[in-house]
Amino acid sequence: MVWFRKKEVMSKTEKAIITLLQQKEVFMDVEDIFLQLNPGCKRYSYAAVYHSVRTLNQKGAIVSEVRPFERRKYFRINVAWSARTLE
Repeated sequence: MVWFRKKEVMSKTEKAIITLLQQKEVFMDVEDIFLQLNPGCKRYSYAAVYHSVRTLNQKGAIVSEVRPFERRKYFRINVAWSARTLE
C-alpha cells in the first residue's frame, strides 16, 4: 500500500506571510510581520497573522529564533521552503 501525502492547503494569510518572508529574508517578529502585511489599511487581523505564523512554524515552513534578553520569537523562511512556489 502506498501512502500519498495530502495536498497542503494554505490560507490567504499563510500565503501572504510566506511571500513576505521570501522577499525580506531576515528574522521578523509577529508584530513586524503584521505591520508589513498591513501597510496602509488593515487587511489581516492580528489573530489571523499570529495563528498563521504558529501553523507555519509547526509545518516547518518557517523557523524561529529566540534572542537573549528578549521575550519574543523571531521568524524567517525555512531554506527548504524558500524555493517552493505558492499555488
